[in-house]
Amino acid sequence: MRNALIALCVLGLASAAQAAEMKIGVIDPLAAIAATEQYKKVAAELDKELANDKARVNKLQADLNACRQRMQKDGATMSATEQAKLKTDCESKFGEYQALGQRLSKIVSEREQAVLKDMGPKVQKAVDALAREGGYDMVMQREAVLFVKPEADLTAKLTARLNATK
Repeated sequence: MRNALIALCVLGLASAAQAAEMKIGVIDPLAAIAATEQYKKVAAELDKELANDKARVNKLQADLNACRQRMQKDGATMSATEQAKLKTDCESKFGEYQALGQRLSKIVSEREQAVLKDMGPKVQKAVDALAREGGYDMVMQREAVLFVKPEADLTAKLTARLNATK
């Protein structure tokens, strides 16, 4: 029994020594993708495409704030008819604001998903190549790590490699 316990301790120390010798890299894949030229190009095109809709959302938001302020400021002195009309106008603008906001969110989400789907295999190939070339035993996602030395963070190298591949 004692020999088995000693053997387990020796194996544990050997495992700890092996783990200490492992070279581990860390990557934030979403940050790497967001920093690529491809992603920036898609984001710029999307911003340009949705500029009018975003301006409309901002206008509706300003109108809703004005509605709320008017209701607070003048609500007590308004007639019931004026209050009802203002409430109807505000509700109409709020409905349009919500619908337009949801539409924009859906479009942005779909485009982001398309870029991620397109870049997923490229990311995996680039991570594999970085691991091989750097002699890394393991590459982990940044979210899974509480601390990492800057030299073990391969995110910038991943972005550079993704930019180099077309």
